[in-house]
Amino acid sequence: MSLSRQLLRGNRFSVFTTGGECEVSIFDVTGRKVTKLEVEQGKFGATVETPIQCNNWSAGVYFVRAVHDESAIRTAKVVLLK
Repeated sequence: MSLSRQLLRGNRFSVFTTGGECEVSIFDVTGRKVTKLEVEQGKFGATVETPIQCNNWSAGVYFVRAVHDESAIRTAKVVLLK
């Protein structure tokens, strides 16, 4: 499982995951969960793109957390610019 790290501009960004089904959660800097998504399993080894609408979010730092089978957890920091 991997996550891309990005500097974001605009009203939408994508999270790219590999390694099968996982749960993706987005948190703001205060730790509040902004959104939660279930990512479906792609073909073995395939990268899955999950678009996320962020037009109602404030500019700032967010953390993307992906959990795969409760054993593999990855977190990435993203900066949203408006």
